[in-house]
Amino acid sequence: MIEPFDAEKAGSSYPNVSKYVGSNAWKSGKIDLSKAIATAKAKGYSYKKDEVTDNWIYSFSLYDGFFKVGLVDKVFSIIDDGEPAEFYYAGPVSLFLIKTSIGIGGILPFKKMSGYNKEGKEIAFVDANEMIVTLWQ
Repeated sequence: MIEPFDAEKAGSSYPNVSKYVGSNAWKSGKIDLSKAIATAKAKGYSYKKDEVTDNWIYSFSLYDGFFKVGLVDKVFSIIDDGEPAEFYYAGPVSLFLIKTSIGIGGILPFKKMSGYNKEGKEIAFVDANEMIVTLWQ
């Protein structure tokens, strides 16, 4: 059972999430996700329900991990401050964390089994490595 957050016990009004950001990251730096999403849109991406389910068509590849563009778009749109975002990447089966001045978001990767979705449509990959602005590690 997870105990509810106790502000008096923690000594703060907010939980400390800093231990989750960057602690196990293999790679970290700044990435221009607005440019990455724009690149996907140039290839035909538009946000719709299928892009976050098993029938997605557009994906980002980042190092050895793969992420649905629809999920990245949805999460990043909430915390987008117009600047490149800090990112923390710990591997192909770990949470991909994005941090801006507005907040922190996380996206879980998918395991690439083939270049096709469940309906047999070919998945279009956008190389998000090209959108990295600064690499810290």
